[in-house]
Amino acid sequence: MYLKFTTRKGSSMIEKEILAYCGKAKTYLAQSLAYNCCKLLANVVFSAVLANFLNFFLKGEWLLSFPLSGFLLILSLILRQVSLRNSWKANQELVKELKIKLRQSLYRKVLELGTLYRETMTSQEVLQNGVEGIENLESYFGLYLGQLYYCICSTLILFLIILPIQAKVALVLLTLSPLIPLFLAFILRMVKNVQRKYWSKYADVGNLFLDSLEGMTTLKVFQADQARAKEMEERLSGL
Repeated sequence: MYLKFTTRKGSSMIEKEILAYCGKAKTYLAQSLAYNCCKLLANVVFSAVLANFLNFFLKGEWLLSFPLSGFLLILSLILRQVSLRNSWKANQELVKELKIKLRQSLYRKVLELGTLYRETMTSQEVLQNGVEGIENLESYFGLYLGQLYYCICSTLILFLIILPIQAKVALVLLTLSPLIPLFLAFILRMVKNVQRKYWSKYADVGNLFLDSLEGMTTLKVFQADQARAKEMEERLSGL
């Protein structure tokens, strides 16, 4: 396992190493994707039923019978709520699985290396990766990664639904849909560049704070604590 997953260079939009490391992560991700697709189908049915009601109010005729429309309306609402709830639960299980696995691995790695871990990482970097770094995975795996896969699947589902109705619109949708993940990749690269600069400054401030905490007695003896506090304020202003 690599420890500096938050600052690793050259990472792609999908962190395959973390997914492969956490065994059930792919299962929870697939469950979340399946429930989101069910939610999309429920929304399509709801929209069709709503269009049927509007057609009756405007033209006075039912495309589908009233009992069937009412049944489909209730069914779509129930399916949508169930899918939303189960998708949220699958995302929570995914994030929990990743957090537990990575924190346990980080803890075992530090115990295995003992004090030798200081040769590759500082104590502050270990704490930051173990707490804030792993917490950041909640946004990545719980929100971003699921939406990326859902974007692809939803496009194919909508294409198959719209194709028999309006082929040109379906082809335009299928042609322009790849722009969404490309735009996400562009934004992700920009965010990573900003995060890399921020993380470097953040780590420096953390190291300075930890060193100051460990050497508090020495700073008090030489009356240098005020100067160190001022230095920390200047470092923090850069964040």
